[in-house]
Amino acid sequence: MKTHLFIVLVTLLVVQTPGFSQGNLTPSGPPQPTMKTLDQVQPLSIITNLPYTISQSGSYYLASNLTGQSFQAGITISADDVTIDLMGFTLIGGTNADNGITVSGQRKNLTVKNGKLRKWNRGVNVDGLDGAGILIEKVNAFECTSAGIYITVPGATVKNCGAFNNGFDGITTGDGGQVIDCNVSSNLFRGINVGQGSVVRDCIARFSQFQGISAGSGSTITGCSSSTNGSGISASSYSTVRNCAVFSNRGSGISAQSGNSISDCTVGFNQGQGISVDDGNTITRCTVRKNGYNGIEVYAANIVKENTCDSNSTRTPGYAGIQVSWVGNLIEGNLCNSTTYGLYLSASNNVAIRNSLGYNTTPLGYTLPNFYGNPIKTNDLAARINIVTANPWSNFEFK
Repeated sequence: MKTHLFIVLVTLLVVQTPGFSQGNLTPSGPPQPTMKTLDQVQPLSIITNLPYTISQSGSYYLASNLTGQSFQAGITISADDVTIDLMGFTLIGGTNADNGITVSGQRKNLTVKNGKLRKWNRGVNVDGLDGAGILIEKVNAFECTSAGIYITVPGATVKNCGAFNNGFDGITTGDGGQVIDCNVSSNLFRGINVGQGSVVRDCIARFSQFQGISAGSGSTITGCSSSTNGSGISASSYSTVRNCAVFSNRGSGISAQSGNSISDCTVGFNQGQGISVDDGNTITRCTVRKNGYNGIEVYAANIVKENTCDSNSTRTPGYAGIQVSWVGNLIEGNLCNSTTYGLYLSASNNVAIRNSLGYNTTPLGYTLPNFYGNPIKTNDLAARINIVTANPWSNFEFK
């Protein structure tokens, strides 16, 4: 009974509840966009023909390949804060063309990315004494009369770029520049050339007529491969060369002037010296094998430690695993095998200790006075069993 009464009361309440107005359902006008357009988010200007001059800051892009005109630049940048996105397209120069993308005056905050430049004088040209914030990324420059990418202003970054078959350097940057993850090949002069205080990292340089990689003083070169060039890697002074592979170059593998650190490199099959340095350098933990002349050649006041020098002097007999040409060097803990001389001290006042000299025509050649431990001949049965000696600095000779 109570249940039936409750249902009746609820029904009466629902029936007697007044309705509320829903208002005018007719739209006041057509629907309006609620999101910003791409131009509102980042205004973009299209480049449709060459030559083209950019005189205002902003972002510019290509929608097709474009061909330049003789004796004129392709795109000239005359403003700061400019980004050019080539969108995967190519700027094509041709006979007597000027530079593909060039900068007029001292400019800053410029980016060129995502495309190709072909058959210009220079593909990208940023030439000047001042500027900042220059980034060239994912750009390939090839078949240019002069350099592929040429930047002299300090502090520029060239990243994920390529330079092929150009008539001068592949990539050039000024002081304090960075060249990262780049691939250069078959350039007439140098593959990669950077100024003082620069970084070259994870790059490949091949088939250049002169140096694969050349760096000014105070630079760092790491994780690079330089092969089949005139010479492999050339560093001025106070630089670091580390974890590089340098092979099959027509001249020396790695050459450096004074005060450098060269470590953990693999240097082989170069027709000149493996590693050649002047004064005050440190060479450690490198593998130097089958180079044309000396494996490692040093001048004065160098440390050469824990390197493997094997089967060098392949081009001309008479060279050494390690050649010491002047005074004040420390040669310690190296393995020098299968060369005319394992270790040769051609000047006085050097220290050669705890080296292993195996299968060489002459294990240790020297000019008096030098400081060295007389080699223990480990081909002697007694020496093999017991290498204890009164001289803890002895070198080891084995055949």
